[in-house]
Amino acid sequence: MIGRRDYESRRTARIERLRARAERHAAEGAALVAQGDRMASVIPMGQPILVGHHSERRDRSYRAKINGKFERGYASLKQAENLDRRADVAERNNAISSDDPNAVERLREKLAKLQADRDTMKRVNKAYSKGGFRAAFPNAKPEQIAKLAEKLAACPWDRKPYPSFALTNTGAEIRRVEKRIAELERRAARPEQESEEYGDLRIEETDNRVCVIFPGKPADGVRAGLRGAGFKWAPTMGAWVRMASEAAWYHARGIVWRYFETAAVPQALNQETR
Repeated sequence: MIGRRDYESRRTARIERLRARAERHAAEGAALVAQGDRMASVIPMGQPILVGHHSERRDRSYRAKINGKFERGYASLKQAENLDRRADVAERNNAISSDDPNAVERLREKLAKLQADRDTMKRVNKAYSKGGFRAAFPNAKPEQIAKLAEKLAACPWDRKPYPSFALTNTGAEIRRVEKRIAELERRAARPEQESEEYGDLRIEETDNRVCVIFPGKPADGVRAGLRGAGFKWAPTMGAWVRMASEAAWYHARGIVWRYFETAAVPQALNQETR
């Protein structure tokens, strides 16, 4: 099985976390701005700082506190807007994630639509070359035909309702989706990989991720190697992770060679991976 069984619940939980954080920042920002307003209301309108007066130092400090309230308040409100925007994007996101257990099915639906769109473009262009706009768009209104003619007049290098680049781009997207379907099917057919232990280091596959688990924080060079191989630190899993694949396992085993400096462990690794 590809993907994560709890993919939808994780996606929903992420959106809810973003909304909750946005609400906290909005409440905090509003409270700070309100505090600044109340503090500023004590100062008479247009009252300057009395330079040289015994109150100068206290007055400057008080005004600085007011300014700090406003700065932190508006920063929190801006952060709330940003978090709300991220939550909106996450809700509207129709990208097909490899973590989605239904990814292959959804990709096949997308592929069918792309192929139908390409067939439609070819049919319309063929009809247009034989009988013009009326043949290509028999149900179009006169004003719609006029707009199409105006649009084509602006592109004399490709006088067809659907320009060549539209067909080229659609064909490229079809090939990309076909390639991704094949990759996900190949990954789903791959036999389940058993965990591998090398001394105090472990490599395992879980939740559609290859995880490299160290007994502690690895050295800078090892961490650089992990990042260079596409692994990221996942605090919730306590491991360095990458999307599961044969390449991920290959690089994970290579990390072991970086981690251990003795000859005995690489020999054991070599025996394990034959």
